[in-house]
Amino acid sequence: ESKQYLCIISYSNECPIAKSYIKTIQNMVKRFGDTIQFCLLDPGVGSKSIGGLESLMFHDHMGLMCKRFNIRVYPQAVVYDCLNREVLYSGKIDDRAQKLGVVFRFAKKNHLLDVLNNVMLNEPIKTASNEAIGCFVGPFDDENE
Repeated sequence: ESKQYLCIISYSNECPIAKSYIKTIQNMVKRFGDTIQFCLLDPGVGSKSIGGLESLMFHDHMGLMCKRFNIRVYPQAVVYDCLNREVLYSGKIDDRAQKLGVVFRFAKKNHLLDVLNNVMLNEPIKTASNEAIGCFVGPFDDENE
């Protein structure tokens, strides 16, 4: 709450695509964690801890955060400006995940890294959103709506 920016990344060890991003997520937290608050969102499938990042895990078993930030897959990244209450970015971490079952070893475009760099430099975000590719989140119980 003391930081202006929040980076939410939906994550589950049950999803092979999400699991392939563990090192990438750890590196981003190391690089930007002093100025950007990170939150690993477990959309209710009971993810196991990620080495060294347990304190960032938030369990969203009811899907409230997923619904609020329109998170549909894991991994999906959302960068939120807490001061202005606006989503700056929502989508892929990078372009390694091409489709379900196809994840390249190296990224050509690092979408989230570019956004976080732009935030740090107070520069405009070039891509506000794109479609994340991963394992589907939910379904959640909607009887309370």
